[in-house]
Amino acid sequence: MAVDYLSYETLLAAKDTARYTYWIMIGTWIAGIATSLAVIITLYVTLNQKRVRLRFDISEKIVVGGLSHLIGGDPKGVSIQITNVSDIPVLINKLGLSCKKLPWQEEMYWFLKLDRHPYSDSLPKRLEQGEVCSLWLPLDERDDDWYAYLADIISKAGKQPEQMRVVITTSYGKSPRFKFSPEIVKKLNSAKSW
Repeated sequence: MAVDYLSYETLLAAKDTARYTYWIMIGTWIAGIATSLAVIITLYVTLNQKRVRLRFDISEKIVVGGLSHLIGGDPKGVSIQITNVSDIPVLINKLGLSCKKLPWQEEMYWFLKLDRHPYSDSLPKRLEQGEVCSLWLPLDERDDDWYAYLADIISKAGKQPEQMRVVITTSYGKSPRFKFSPEIVKKLNSAKSW
């Protein structure tokens, strides 16, 4: 009887060991998957921290306030707002225009010359996280001239205003591209007959 009892206890011990080994195996697999995910997430976050992310808005605006309405009306112009939404500081060097292209087509690029204006920041400008760079193109004296000039450049390139992108040259070598607002595209289309 002692031999049967000893065999039975050995069988129970082996069964418990198999059960523990099974759960250890499951735990090891879960820990391995969690470690792999942690490494992937860490690499993703690390690589994205060094990526330049900007928010861009371009639209025609009228500045209201002060005594400007008494001496000739409220100033009208094209407002360009660039916001740094990345975690790193970004140096905005210059603005330009480019067009959508296919890989085998030649790159076309035009710089936008922005004159100094009281409503405008000067370039180059360093933007910390969350800071905004405001640029202003006055349209008071040359209301439709600027749109006609820009539309002429676009038509000479054989492009449409919808194909044009505003390019922001930064210190990181990346040049994010942004579309014109629908109202600017509409004004460019009306300024030149395509």
